[in-house]
Amino acid sequence: MRSWDVTAWGNCSSPSCGCPWRASPPFFGAAGHWSLRGRTTRLRVVGLASVAGVCGMEALLYGWHLHYATQAWACLSVSVLASLLARSNRERALVLAVAAAFSFLAYGVVVLPLQALSG
Repeated sequence: MRSWDVTAWGNCSSPSCGCPWRASPPFFGAAGHWSLRGRTTRLRVVGLASVAGVCGMEALLYGWHLHYATQAWACLSVSVLASLLARSNRERALVLAVAAAFSFLAYGVVVLPLQALSG
């Protein structure tokens, strides 16, 4: 493990450590708008699932790469609990399914390239 892998959250020098949280306020704003004011089920589900997917991606990062079990479980819990904000049980199930897909997609698109850059 590299030295930056074990640094504290606020003092992380890796480009992949916490990057989605620092670089994506517009993403979360759009997702929140879609989930609250979406006129169709698809927009509401994608809005909530994208936020839950980012939390799921963080769970994958902490669990697989950094081996921080506590943080991984916390991020996974937030990812699953985000589905409770949906309006119906059908939407909650859809949010969970789409969030799982978004988690792995985001891990492959965001985390893996950043890990390749950091060596």
